[in-house]
Amino acid sequence: MATSSLFTHPKAAPAAAALVSAAALAIALISQHVFGLQPCVLCHYQRYAFVVALVLAVLALLAKPRLFLALAGLAFLTGAGIAAFHVGVEQGWWQGTAGCHAPTFDSTASVDEMREALLNTDFVACDKVAWSLFGISMAGYNFLFSLLFGLASLVAAAKMKPREAA
Repeated sequence: MATSSLFTHPKAAPAAAALVSAAALAIALISQHVFGLQPCVLCHYQRYAFVVALVLAVLALLAKPRLFLALAGLAFLTGAGIAAFHVGVEQGWWQGTAGCHAPTFDSTASVDEMREALLNTDFVACDKVAWSLFGISMAGYNFLFSLLFGLASLVAAAKMKPREAA
């Protein structure tokens, strides 16, 4: 299939967006459950963007491909924004969200209360890079791929012929 038909065929681009979203989610789950790379709260937020993009891409296969593919593109770009924020946290450029930090305690909490709270809290710091390749973290790769897929989805939606996009 030629690149031009990928951008104009009403089923090709949504199918590609759905496949990319499903693959990204599968990679995240395999990284977590097979390789033991536990996700932080920002990692979870990035997964949500892929879930939304997947649902919208499937809807684009069923009806109104231009609209739903454009919305899937926006979901990918939202994921890219979250990933960019995550990279900034990893690099120490800014602080993460409240969920990125270890729990805080009331000054009146006893040592036993603090220990119990820490033992019962699943916490993964957002500023620690669990895995990288060529100096780029998973959040960095997610930023690059989400940006690419977001822009490609928007271009594909824009290039769809109106009669095919209905």
